[in-house]
Amino acid sequence: MLEVEFYGVRGPQPLALSRKVMKERLLKTLENYQGEDLNTEENRLSFIEASLEEAPFTGGHSNCVRLHGHEEAIILFGAGSGLKACGQKLLEERNSPKEIYLFLSHTHWDYISGLPYFEPLFHEEYSVNIMSCSERLKEQCELFLNGFSHLQKGSIKATLYYQVLQTAKMKNLGQVKVTPYSMNEEGSNVAFLASDTQKSVVYSTDTNYQYIYNNSEDNSWLNGVDMWVYDAMYNFDDYLECLDEAHSTSLVGVDMALQNQVKHLVLYHFEHDYNEKELECLRSHTQAYAESHNGHSKDMKISLAYEGMRLNA
Repeated sequence: MLEVEFYGVRGPQPLALSRKVMKERLLKTLENYQGEDLNTEENRLSFIEASLEEAPFTGGHSNCVRLHGHEEAIILFGAGSGLKACGQKLLEERNSPKEIYLFLSHTHWDYISGLPYFEPLFHEEYSVNIMSCSERLKEQCELFLNGFSHLQKGSIKATLYYQVLQTAKMKNLGQVKVTPYSMNEEGSNVAFLASDTQKSVVYSTDTNYQYIYNNSEDNSWLNGVDMWVYDAMYNFDDYLECLDEAHSTSLVGVDMALQNQVKHLVLYHFEHDYNEKELECLRSHTQAYAESHNGHSKDMKISLAYEGMRLNA
């Protein structure tokens, strides 16, 4: 069984917990108040927890996803600002594996900005393997770690490896296999298909999927997968103003997911300025669009990712 855990869902920038964001969150929480007794701290905490369960806070960190399943190694995708919280959690899991595989779809700054804050890097018992199809992987990561961060020389204690992957060639991690697939003609950005003998998950971001939908004849990387973690950065109106960018809209994701019989479409990598109401509109409009496909969507689930969410594939 594969399970996906989200530590960061924004893109390309993190969203600070500003006064405006806090106000929106508090208003949403108060909307759930129905006269409960809030005179004790225990009752207040219980009310807050129940409110978060009913209307989860999307969070402000940028991309970072962990794949659980066969815990022979730690498998991560994306090294945005959410990587810091992920690293802290790994240190708390004293019995978790010390072998970490970090897969990068590409090496834009927002996909490696969390590296200097990834706690396992500073502990010698860890081995961190950074994997990407970028030919300049080591150069770009080390430039960021050594030249554009606060780290001092020698502060990294973990064993650090870099491996340049080849597209469409499987990386065997015990019972889990990870295969990168090119998402553009230049091969500068890839999607990752992770699978075991029972389940499959695709993680893909920073791609304008309208181009792939219109031009690709081979979507074998997506066909029949159990879960697709999908770049739903823009709502449709904003997407029309950004057609030349390497990002997509959830509606194209629905079209491709239904065409390829995807079982669960997870919307992810949201525009950092979108507030909770705008994201809920994004989800509801996506659901309505899927349901307009003459009943073909009845077997496909749609979810909106948020920090702390864990989903079974």
